[in-house]
Amino acid sequence: RLAGFVARLPKLSERLEDIPSLFIHFLHKHSKSTVPDVDAVLIERLCLYDWPRNVRELELLSRQLLALHGNERRLKLSHLGPVRK
Repeated sequence: RLAGFVARLPKLSERLEDIPSLFIHFLHKHSKSTVPDVDAVLIERLCLYDWPRNVRELELLSRQLLALHGNERRLKLSHLGPVRK
């Protein structure tokens, strides 16, 4: 709420088309070096996930994947934890 103006955004799970570009954006934002490629199957799985904690959860996931697998050439579905599979 900003001076009487309320902006309502749909949940991330209702904006599936935004997930790939947001995820790539967060990878670039939090990467300390070269950003790894992202496997299409991983992106597809991200689009199927419900995202109960919305965009913050997606950003946190990107940071976690970079911390654990950022030195690899490609982020894969196998890098996701069992919660999101």
